[in-house]
Amino acid sequence: MASVRDRRGIVVNLGACLPSAGCLGLGTGLTPHPLFTWLALLPALALALRAPARTAALVVFTAWLLGETNEWTYLTGQIGMPVGLVITFFLGFAAPAAGWTSPAPRVDCC
Repeated sequence: MASVRDRRGIVVNLGACLPSAGCLGLGTGLTPHPLFTWLALLPALALALRAPARTAALVVFTAWLLGETNEWTYLTGQIGMPVGLVITFFLGFAAPAAGWTSPAPRVDCC
C-alpha cells in the first residue's frame, strides 16, 4: 500500500507533468501557438528544483512524449510514416529534453 508521502509525490509529479504536456501539445504541431512552447516546461523545471534528478528527468520525458502525441495522426495517417519510425522520432526528441533537467556536477574549488 502506498504511503501518504508516496501519493503526495505522485500528485506533485502529475501536477508538473500534465500542464507541461498540455502546453507542449498546444505549442507544437501544424498550427502551434509559440507562447505555449515557451511556457511548456516551466512546471516540470520548477519540480526539478526540489525533486531528485531522476524524478525530474522522468517527468520532463513523460511531458514531452505526451505533448508530441498531437502529431501522431498526422504522421501515421496523413503522411503514412511507419509507426516504428514515429515512435523513434518521439523518443528521439523526448530523451534530450529529459537530459536538460540534469543538475550540473558540483565542483569543489578548495
